[in-house]
Amino acid sequence: MHTRKQLALQLFLGLFQLFHLTDKGYASPVTIPVTLTTTLGDVVGVRQTTGATPVDTFYGIPYAQPPVGLMRFKPPVAPEPWDGAKCGLEKPHSCWQEVDTYFDNFRGANMWNPNTPRSEDCLYLNVWRPACDSGCQPKTIMMWIFGGGFFSGTSTLDVYNAAQLAARNDVIVVSFGYRVGIFGFLYLGNDSAPGNAGLLDQVMALKWVKDNAVNLGGSPDDITIFGESAGAVSVGFHLLSPLSKDLFKYAIMQSASPIAFWSLQDVELASSRARKLARDLSCNLESASDVLTCLQAVSAEKFVNFTYEYNTEPYLDVAFGPVVDGNFLTDNPVSIIKRGEAKKTRVILGVNKNEGYYFEVYAHKDTFDPLNKNGTISETDYQTILTYLFNNDTAVIQEVKQKYPVDSNNSFSTNIDSITGDMFFKCPVVDFAELYSRHSDAVYMYSFEHRTSQTPWPEWMGVLHGYEIEVIFGLPLAAGSNYTEAEKGLSSLMMKLWTDFAKTGKPSPTDEDRWPEYKPDEQTYVVIDIGGPRIDHKLRDGHCPFMVNIAGK
Repeated sequence: MHTRKQLALQLFLGLFQLFHLTDKGYASPVTIPVTLTTTLGDVVGVRQTTGATPVDTFYGIPYAQPPVGLMRFKPPVAPEPWDGAKCGLEKPHSCWQEVDTYFDNFRGANMWNPNTPRSEDCLYLNVWRPACDSGCQPKTIMMWIFGGGFFSGTSTLDVYNAAQLAARNDVIVVSFGYRVGIFGFLYLGNDSAPGNAGLLDQVMALKWVKDNAVNLGGSPDDITIFGESAGAVSVGFHLLSPLSKDLFKYAIMQSASPIAFWSLQDVELASSRARKLARDLSCNLESASDVLTCLQAVSAEKFVNFTYEYNTEPYLDVAFGPVVDGNFLTDNPVSIIKRGEAKKTRVILGVNKNEGYYFEVYAHKDTFDPLNKNGTISETDYQTILTYLFNNDTAVIQEVKQKYPVDSNNSFSTNIDSITGDMFFKCPVVDFAELYSRHSDAVYMYSFEHRTSQTPWPEWMGVLHGYEIEVIFGLPLAAGSNYTEAEKGLSSLMMKLWTDFAKTGKPSPTDEDRWPEYKPDEQTYVVIDIGGPRIDHKLRDGHCPFMVNIAGK
């Protein structure tokens, strides 16, 4: 319970924090406190000016009880109602995860690190809605699911500030935290730790938004979910899950799909890693319930040290990730879609031009160090990376070299980006589009191909994985930004495409600016670049059937 003095102090501190967001260009000075009434109690937020339309912002709304103590590793539990009003001015905690220190204080890496204290008490939502006091019509709700490989990520990053998106496009935007890593995906193969807790967090957040849609100013039947990377995989899972496919209307998947081989973990592997973790933490007890009790008593900090300890693959081996648990996921994604059991709806999905480089600089820092090198690599380096990537399988490596011939400029670096990007991101997206388009209402595909002037990574890395997000969330249009005028126009366009789709199911509902549907025969997609959208066909044609076959070996 919050006393009036406590609430007044929190309001003052929260208003002080929000006022200083002006320095970062994300908001203008605060005007007045506002109250959101939810099904569980009131939350006090703030109305701030962002361009012409004021936005009501509420941080840290609980959608589940803190998953601590005996609730660790368990499915989330609905929160209890509260008396009085909660202060919604302070960004919530980030869920426990390891902090990326691989490139020290480099901004390109740090911008994805948690920017709030880490805690197991992290299941909270954030809301941005256009201000309206009377005569308000229900607005479309867009729910953002962050990425991070299911082992990292937080809803509170500056790049996810949705004030511009809400204000300029008349939509309500909701983001939320969910458990990642061991806390979100430990799987013991029984009710003690059934796995997929992080995905069940997402389901509970979806239910909260649907239950509170009218209170937010929206409609329970007008919710679009969108996400990037592991967030896009999550969106895809929700299209397939009997627990969540009826909780939203449309879906947007940025730079990943649920049929990527890294998106799901074999249950036997997941169980063996959980048992190894128990042994390493001196919890190797006979019964599963005793193992769970022991693991629930271990400090959160100790688990973080094991984030990468059990990886056995060279790239994107999610040590503790989603599994087919028979509850949230009843089967593998391809089988669910082919049986016609997936949600039949309208979907946008797509990729960025250079999906591979971001992961190469982490896997091969000595070769690709972005802080010290120009991106060129030798033929020897090229062979070494292929050997590493394909587990020294000489036959496969030879096939890859034939399918991805080096051009006259000896661009070994470009080839590695293409191979990695195709394998992990582009081809799973293309294949999902081809498969789902046969069982859906409509699919729209894109390729984002503009490198913004504010990208912190070196120019040779191109249009990186994750760097469409700032454009979609309107950061170029925030006060004090250093983006070019053309980039501001691109941001306005992408925000309109995404929000038009959320409102109507079509990303361009006008005849003169049409975005054709993706069909298996034509495979039409839209290239989004600084010069405006243009239509193209057969993204990565000829490479993806080959790469899917290779990835399955």
